[in-house]
Formats: sequence, C-alpha cells, structure tokens
Amino acid sequence: MTKEKIIDYRNIGWLGIVPGKSLLQEIIDKFGQPDESWRMSNATSYLFASKTIEVSVLDSAKQPIVCRMRILTGYNRENAIPKSLEEAEKTFGSLQQTEITESSIALFERPGVRVACELFGDPPKIKWIEFYQQQ
Repeated sequence: MTKEKIIDYRNIGWLGIVPGKSLLQEIIDKFGQPDESWRMSNATSYLFASKTIEVSVLDSAKQPIVCRMRILTGYNRENAIPKSLEEAEKTFGSLQQTEITESSIALFERPGVRVACELFGDPPKIKWIEFYQQQ
C-alpha cells in the first residue's frame, strides 16, 4: 500500500492565499471587489466570489494581512475544496474532531486548517474549509 503525500498548506496557502502572509489586495486582485464587509471586535471580514469566500483581516495589523480564509462548498472553481471528510483527510492529513455545533455540523481540525461537515449523509459532506494563521 502506498502512502499518499500530505501537503502542508500552512506555508503555501490555498488558491494562492496564505493566511498570515497574503495581503487583502491579493484577494481583491484574484477575486475582484468584495461583495460585502463587516467589522467584528478585532477584525474586518470580507465576502468574495458571490459570497462563497470569506476572509478576515486583523484591525491591529499595520498592513491588511489575511488571518483567516473560509471557502464554502458553493465555490466550484479549481476544485477548490474536497467534497467529503475522507477527501479532506487525503488532502490535509488526519483531522481531529473538535466540536459538534447546534446545527448538526461537526468541526474537524489540524493546525492551520478547520473543516465543517454535515453530520448526516454517507459520506458526510463538507460545508466549508477554513485556513487560518496560527499564533
């Protein structure tokens, strides 16, 4: 049995975006102007690509560097995200379940990557994948 190579996306990013390194302008250059934005307690979030990609930028940063990027399953270009938890583990490596939300979504994680799956269905379908800057 051959073992598939697991790629560490924390340093190379996803869709060309690296949380902790990529600037907000890179997102705008790649996906166009944001569809909407809103402020949170310590960051500003932006929605792109028909509201299927969400990025957050820390307000305290000297430059608008992306600290988190969430890709929803509605984003279909470039086979952007795996379609099942099994595919996600083949791509990112072993994921540990960290939480089950009130809306029957299970969260799985490894450093720098968080995956949300519906609890029903065989195989469980992915709702979104989030890439984040590690502290």
